Amino acid sequence: MCTANATNSATAAPGDRNVLPKTVTPTHYDVVLTPNPLPPFKYNGTVTILFKVNDDITKISTNALELEIVGNAKLTVLHAKSESTQESTGHSYDESLQAVVFEFANVIPAGSTATLLINFIGEHNDKMAGFYRSAYKDSNGNEKFMVVTQFESTDARRAFPCADEPSLKATFDVTLRVDPALTALSNMNVVNETIVDGLKVVKYARTPIMSTYLVAFAVAEYEYIEDTAHPKQPADAKPIAVRVYTPPGKKEEGRFALEVSCRVLEYFSEYFDIAYPLPKCDHVAIPDFSAGAMENWGLITYREHALLYSEASSSADHKQRVAYVVSHELAHQWFGNLVTMEWWSDLWLNEGFATFVGILAADKLFPEWNLWTKFITTELAGGMRLDSMRSSHPIEVPVADAVEVNQIFDAISYLKGASVIRMLCATLSQEHFMNGVRIYLKRHKYANASTIDLWTALGESSGVNVAKLLYGWTKLVGFPLVTVEKEVIEDDKITLHLSQTRFLATGDLTAAEEANTEAWFIPLRIVTHLSPNTPTDHVLSTKTGTITLPYSRSEFEYYKLNFNATGIYRVKMTEYAIERVGKILKEKNDLLAIEDRVNLVQDTFHLARAGYVSMTLWLSLINNLGSENSFIVLEDTNTNLSDILTMLYRSSPAVKTALQTVRRNIFAPKVSTFGFEFNEDEPYETKQLRTLVLAAAARSEDPSTVAELQARFERFISGDASALNPDLRGLAMSTALKHSTDPDAALAKVLQVYKSATSADLKIACLSSLGFINTFDHAKKVLALTSDASLVKPQDAYIIWNSLSGGSPLPELVRPYLWDQFKAQFNDLHTSFAGSMGLFGHIAGAGVRARAEEEFAEEVGAWMAGKDCASDAEKEDRVKKVNVIKRPMDQSVERVRSNALYLKRDIVNVEKWCAERFR
Repeated sequence: MCTANATNSATAAPGDRNVLPKTVTPTHYDVVLTPNPLPPFKYNGTVTILFKVNDDITKISTNALELEIVGNAKLTVLHAKSESTQESTGHSYDESLQAVVFEFANVIPAGSTATLLINFIGEHNDKMAGFYRSAYKDSNGNEKFMVVTQFESTDARRAFPCADEPSLKATFDVTLRVDPALTALSNMNVVNETIVDGLKVVKYARTPIMSTYLVAFAVAEYEYIEDTAHPKQPADAKPIAVRVYTPPGKKEEGRFALEVSCRVLEYFSEYFDIAYPLPKCDHVAIPDFSAGAMENWGLITYREHALLYSEASSSADHKQRVAYVVSHELAHQWFGNLVTMEWWSDLWLNEGFATFVGILAADKLFPEWNLWTKFITTELAGGMRLDSMRSSHPIEVPVADAVEVNQIFDAISYLKGASVIRMLCATLSQEHFMNGVRIYLKRHKYANASTIDLWTALGESSGVNVAKLLYGWTKLVGFPLVTVEKEVIEDDKITLHLSQTRFLATGDLTAAEEANTEAWFIPLRIVTHLSPNTPTDHVLSTKTGTITLPYSRSEFEYYKLNFNATGIYRVKMTEYAIERVGKILKEKNDLLAIEDRVNLVQDTFHLARAGYVSMTLWLSLINNLGSENSFIVLEDTNTNLSDILTMLYRSSPAVKTALQTVRRNIFAPKVSTFGFEFNEDEPYETKQLRTLVLAAAARSEDPSTVAELQARFERFISGDASALNPDLRGLAMSTALKHSTDPDAALAKVLQVYKSATSADLKIACLSSLGFINTFDHAKKVLALTSDASLVKPQDAYIIWNSLSGGSPLPELVRPYLWDQFKAQFNDLHTSFAGSMGLFGHIAGAGVRARAEEEFAEEVGAWMAGKDCASDAEKEDRVKKVNVIKRPMDQSVERVRSNALYLKRDIVNVEKWCAERFR
């Protein structure tokens, strides 16, 4: 458990990690596999590992999980120009290390070179981890299987014995023996292909030195499209062969990703000033995939939904998502693959940076998408949401054991990490930042590095002590709340008296926590009505401070801390300042940049939710948004109204109706402006606004909007595809389910769309809508669909759980049912998802986080501890399995407590505010 005390935030020291002995160091692997995408899905393999021997030893350990070792391992030792051979006398399994230990009769001397040959049998499991199988259907509806890999973070050991740690880099020779009718892919290009004993033997070029988690294989009936990237810089850059591989019949849906990939490879080659080091870059769509995508060097793997885009059936938002995901994974080819974190404690170096520069690249290609403005309500907001909890963790998080790693692929590593880098880039300047990144990559290429190495390089480029500047942002849990304690205006100047403390979503920081919280080094970029686009830069590095800047009285005077929301902190302004901002939002909102408008509204909401101010202040503020037409501001407002209504699911109907009226008053009048028809040539933001306005109006029960969506859905289901633009299909289906008078028929129609959909994103839209079904019995039927793997792929089960948790019109019945079902299915869910990257935690959270009762939080905590178990053995088993998802479970429980505290604190004020305005 992480706290605000920085002394608990240190990275796990190497001696504290549960890792392989350092007696040998691998330098090269020769991997030969015979994949078998047919029952019983067993495959044969041989791996030959070249080691440097560091100590006199009689044992060699390699990671291995769910592999059967065949016979004795054969060892060849070269020492002092003398070669000797011996076989292992036996082997044992170290469960804590997930390692096989080979024992030898003769001492293997330090300073020697050892070659270890291991024969083994593996299984293409159905866990979406290791070298696993993925099911798909051919054009005739027959089920077939491909075999593919997902090794990050610690699942290369499921595929072949190896030293499965990121710092133990080596080169790899890979040979795959496959059915001649299948396509076989690996990280590198094919150098030889022959037919031997009826099998196609494919040998690939040797890889650069790399970590095991980046090795990849894919064997399937694939088709592909291809193009070539032509980077102009640096001088040694060469053309890059780029392909997108898909299951049969889907290759044209990869066209957009192919175009993006070529342009981004060119951009990154120039931005990083380092040539892409491989001759090819393949992108592969996989029907069953636990993550969104995986950056395997030269063979990037994706969920179909994250790679494929159809002009006919995909939404504008989905197009944006594909461009970003491709950019993110390509960023890793340099930042993560070429230079790799030394240990998982620095995971954020990979993911936070790839998130930031992935957006940088996508914004370069598609500036009309305004991705950096959207960053405020997505990446920044997502990172702060988690980091406002006591159960958060530092960016540089202690990781001692492999079982912990998957739990930190979360909003802190990705979103807060990206937000810290964005803040740093704004502080240093883009040029200094880029030059520092180039220094870092060139200095550590083909090696490993840590956070301090990046800070050193950025300091060299900028002259700034980056390590000092960012200490609090990476070493401490949480982020600050900056409070304007008072403001003094005189003589054309304003003096702001400021304080900082840790912001908590529960708003109940204790005196002891405050005493143990160190001050952050906070960049305060401040604008006023006198300089609305030119911030003055200040720093608050102590618990209190004052700042003076030019100011004058006027009708639309204001000041704003955190210009463009580049800083990771909340700001509590004085009542006077908030009144001035409210007047501007209502009468002349173009005086404030969009980024600052959304930041002001966002801060006020989260301050209210945490109890620093009343929610009535935020409600009064958004009542001024009638003339607001910024997608980002309106989207954030709609999201936060939904958040309040989620908490109020057991409150009086009157207050819920009143809040829906607030939403309807903001959005319903805009429906006539945007309508239901899309124009191919209209601006991207117009499309976004139309989708948002219609969704918010429908969710607020605007009768005409609901009726039109219902009518259009009926036309769509009858064969008129033009009745619903792809951006509206999910909304129309959820509206039809929520308002149907015949739920059997409505559910059957949505499932008909789902079963006939050929694009992955339309299938996702269908699943996301199912939770809106309007009877409890049908909600139970919807959840039962997740048990039918032939209908709902296991990778997509969490979508239905989330849809029921957040979308059901019967939350008082459905949310307790989800928790009961999670407990009933817990062992099966653990079996299916314990090895996946986050799916288990997503499902667990769906059953917990939307609740708002302290007694329920206590119940979940007791269940996690096994207090209801009948025996000590059952309790031990429960606790061990829960440990796989302990971080997300703790975070969900804290979310429940935060909800409960909010209602206890403020619901009376909200009820009074609503009653006064909506009698």
